[in-house]
Amino acid sequence: MALAQTLRDAVDTAFAAIEDIAIDITYVKVTVGAYDVVTDEQSLTTVNVACQAVMYNGRDMEQDSVWRLTSAQAKHSHSDDTRVLIPASTLGAYKPKTEDYLMIDGAKWEIYNILPVPSNPCWILQVRLP
Repeated sequence: MALAQTLRDAVDTAFAAIEDIAIDITYVKVTVGAYDVVTDEQSLTTVNVACQAVMYNGRDMEQDSVWRLTSAQAKHSHSDDTRVLIPASTLGAYKPKTEDYLMIDGAKWEIYNILPVPSNPCWILQVRLP
């Protein structure tokens, strides 16, 4: 078994073990469609994916150089930014985009950044309320 798959399996096992810590969210995949010149609008298609996630304050992790924001990211960072960790298996082969968003307790959380994790066993999303 490849190491990447071993890591994905470990994340899935960890999420099964922490079910009382994880929260239920909806990941909303957004696909931008064709532009309509008559209505002056671009169509959007959304697909909802129910999943579990762990939310945490990302500022606590920034002492580690891996998590420090670049100057460009820091310019767009706010004190109310939150990190959301979701298993990659939840989205299958789909890679999160900043056009997508999360629905958590009826509130829309916008994705501002997707933080890298080697071999992508999980996704770490920097999100905030609009």
